[in-house]
Amino acid sequence: MRNGIKILIALFFIIISFSLGQYLNIIKINDDMNQYKNEIDSLKSENSHLKDSTSILQNHIDSILKINTIGICGGNVGKILSIKKAKGF
Repeated sequence: MRNGIKILIALFFIIISFSLGQYLNIIKINDDMNQYKNEIDSLKSENSHLKDSTSILQNHIDSILKINTIGICGGNVGKILSIKKAKGF
C-alpha cells in the first residue's frame, strides 16, 4: 500500500514537472515569436525608408536627365543656327 502511494506521488510530481517544462517551453517560444515579429516590423520600416530614398533619388535622376536633354537640344539648336549663319541663310 505504501509503495502504491509512493508511486502515485512520484507520478504526480513527474506529471507536474513535465507540464511545467512544457509551459515554460511555450512561454519561451512565445517570446521568440514576439522577437521575430519585432524584427520583421523593423525590417518593414527600414524597407519603407529605402523605398522613399529610392523615389527621391529617381526624381533627382529624372530632373538631371531633363536638364541634360534640354542642354543637348539647346546645343544642337545653337549649332544649327550658327551653321545657317555661316552659309548665309
